[in-house]
Amino acid sequence: MTGNLARTLRRPASGIWLLHVRFLFCFLLNLLLAAGALAQATAPIDTTRGRYHRPVFRQVQVRRNVEFAHVTTFLGLPQTLYMDVYEPAGDTVRRRPVVVLAHEGGFLTGTRDDAVMTDLCTRLARLGYVAATIDYRLYFFPFDTVGIGRAAIRATQDMRAAVRFFRHDAATARRFRVHPQYVFVGGSSAGGFMALQTGYLNKASEVPAYLDLAALGGLEGSGGHAGYSSRPRGVINLCGALARASWLEAGDPPLCSVHGTRDGLVPYGRGTIGAQLPPQLVYGSAALRT
Repeated sequence: MTGNLARTLRRPASGIWLLHVRFLFCFLLNLLLAAGALAQATAPIDTTRGRYHRPVFRQVQVRRNVEFAHVTTFLGLPQTLYMDVYEPAGDTVRRRPVVVLAHEGGFLTGTRDDAVMTDLCTRLARLGYVAATIDYRLYFFPFDTVGIGRAAIRATQDMRAAVRFFRHDAATARRFRVHPQYVFVGGSSAGGFMALQTGYLNKASEVPAYLDLAALGGLEGSGGHAGYSSRPRGVINLCGALARASWLEAGDPPLCSVHGTRDGLVPYGRGTIGAQLPPQLVYGSAALRT
């Protein structure tokens, strides 16, 4: 696996945690460099004078409640999804990398303005990135492995819709001045699951039959901007996991993982998840780096 990077931290077993700034800077710089190495035909991103790895911007502007998708909930009701977009104030660069981030919460709780997401988006914007923290569909029933598996697919469809949204904008209005070839995805815990699935769950045949992918709308879903690619340039996994390590294949987007070795919620290595559910085997950051 090319470009598979990892950093391990020790975090408390519960509670919200914030990634130390020095890990974040190293982590993102390596991701950009790894991504650039994968496609020599793409004009490289200019990282001179500290941009993208030093906080060269003091002020950040936030566009709140940006509508990016129209979806259907697990109850069959319509839902509009929004994101908050963070940008470096006064920036003049015409095409910038964008990082799409999703919050934690076990597909049951959480909002796009939680402390981890707002902190990461602010730090990213000060580095020169565009960063977005997104809504995604929450809740599931029945409260079992099948229910949460379907919730994870729906949420991943929503992240894919956000990626397509930015690529559509880059090809049309250019409201956010993003570089369409440098769209990264990431998230914390449940958001990490989403980012990993966005990057590596790319074949319908990989989805277990009992989840009924066709009934869910396929891998892409129907959130909008069909015809634009949802493939990310790189994946940022903060304490997430995958149901199959074999989903990572040669040629896939590079992966950076940050995970606590004593994580009591999502296994750092190979293990089970879901204390109140039938156990589900997953592969955490240590299992995905090999």
